[in-house]
Amino acid sequence: RHTKSHALCRGCGRRSLHIQKHTCASCGFPAAKTRKYNWSEKA
Repeated sequence: RHTKSHALCRGCGRRSLHIQKHTCASCGFPAAKTRKYNWSEKA
């Protein structure tokens, strides 16, 4: 793979925007609700 799969995200500023899906792996942009998980917290 020689192509970038992630670009800069307008929502969070991180380089986690998936170009083909056009969704941010970090904040969930362009979804209305911001992606937030607390993985350290036990279910």
